[in-house]
Amino acid sequence: MMINAHHRDSLDDDAEAKSPIPSRLDGREHTKRFWSHYLRVGILVFTGETVATLVYFLLTLSEPHRVFLVTLTSVTLLALVACIPLTDRFASMTLRSQYSFGWTLLAGVILTVSIHFDGGIDSPLVFLLALPIVSAALALEVRQVIACGVATLGEFTYVWLFDRDVHRSASVIAMFAMALVGLVVVAVGVSAARTRLLDDEIDLRTELSTLATIDTLTGCLNHGAFYQRLEVEIHRALRQGEPLSLLMMDLDFFKAFNDTYGHLAGDDALRNVGRTLRKASRSFDTVGRLGGDEFAVILPMASIQDAAEIAARMSVAATASGRPTVSVGYAELDPSQPIARQIVREADRRLYEVKLHGRGRSATTPLTTIVPNDAGVAPAGDDERRVAAYVRATDRATTDALTILERYQSTSIVGMGFVDRDFRFVRVNPMLAAVHGKEVSEQLGRTIAEVVPTLWPQLEPLYRHVIETNSPVANREVSGQTSANPGVTHSWLTNLYPVTIGNDVIGIGIVVVDITDWKRSVLGQDPAELRL
Repeated sequence: MMINAHHRDSLDDDAEAKSPIPSRLDGREHTKRFWSHYLRVGILVFTGETVATLVYFLLTLSEPHRVFLVTLTSVTLLALVACIPLTDRFASMTLRSQYSFGWTLLAGVILTVSIHFDGGIDSPLVFLLALPIVSAALALEVRQVIACGVATLGEFTYVWLFDRDVHRSASVIAMFAMALVGLVVVAVGVSAARTRLLDDEIDLRTELSTLATIDTLTGCLNHGAFYQRLEVEIHRALRQGEPLSLLMMDLDFFKAFNDTYGHLAGDDALRNVGRTLRKASRSFDTVGRLGGDEFAVILPMASIQDAAEIAARMSVAATASGRPTVSVGYAELDPSQPIARQIVREADRRLYEVKLHGRGRSATTPLTTIVPNDAGVAPAGDDERRVAAYVRATDRATTDALTILERYQSTSIVGMGFVDRDFRFVRVNPMLAAVHGKEVSEQLGRTIAEVVPTLWPQLEPLYRHVIETNSPVANREVSGQTSANPGVTHSWLTNLYPVTIGNDVIGIGIVVVDITDWKRSVLGQDPAELRL
């Protein structure tokens, strides 16, 4: 499939968005805030010193060169005042360090000229030569600090050599020169230490962002980061008027493979599939592990025909080892329903169809009967019919459950959600998300313990009861505080229902009603006194 220059440009426009690094771990905003603060403080300090210098010149108008010095100081002051509202813009520039370096050197030159015409070494302005060194040490690179230090020492030497009428003693001049040398050494040391600290912080942020967004076993994006990227790609596809496709895949009979060969072999299989998918993908595709043995690939600028070809290629590559095989389904974004769950559902449905007709293939491979793979765990004969019936029942049950859940998804009265067996949120409506005090997107893929840690000690026994006994928990009152409303105790009427396929519990449906106001108005109980 060929990609023209326009398509490359559209991808480049979203290069920054492709990074799954959470905003709280992205150091760019922190760096921008630092530079904005540094430039603002630096300009204000230099402005204050310039005002003081101008006042000094105006109070000593009888001294030589005052017209020139007042004019030079006034122009400098106007330039500084003009720069104050532009500090945020300068802080966003990639050349902000070079800008600050150039301004520091220029400030030293202006100061040197003023000192020279104000009486040389005897001028009180000579003490201001330390300011450029201090300013450089706070933010500039080591080589820039060294350059500013050498420039300052050179400027001091120039003033001293060309001063024909020196009244200060040689010892005072020597001590001031030594003070400048010491200040330069300290500034270089501070800059070097700050640079090392910054490098360590960048490494730490990179590691944290990796842990937050990358599945450590397979090297693919994790559940939350993948769905964030899918939303970005959907918006980009709509904006650019380009197609977008999605591959959904999983390992066939992976539980049986784990039971036969052990979990270490299962981890190796997952690791190999993740590595294969990332290697077989295009540079701008996104590969994610959605959980367990399920993987997905976002295909920007890929039509349904392109997706079919890529799915077939990936199916062959991922099943090359034969143990276990991989089935692949795919779907194209429908512009009339440009939402993530719709394209995921369609690709998932195609994946089930693949499993019904043979597994170990993509939807484009000719239909075959099920044959045992090298693991010896694939069913045949009557098992094939049982698998087909199981997949149809799973598809039907999943569709019915999602239809019911979506009907209540937008309710503002009842909190509803769905968690998997690991107690991770798969679905959550806005009302329940508001109870937790976070956005819906921030809760999907996270465990209940992560979202509401203060309530989890009460909730954990209830949820484990549903998973272990396959029986619901009805009208159980739970009380506690949330981050959305700290300091106030709320009560919720909690109902938990097992969602099963056959005899296996695949997750828990959640229905929550806030009864705090009801208890206060009907029973006369204060929320702060509510208890279990």
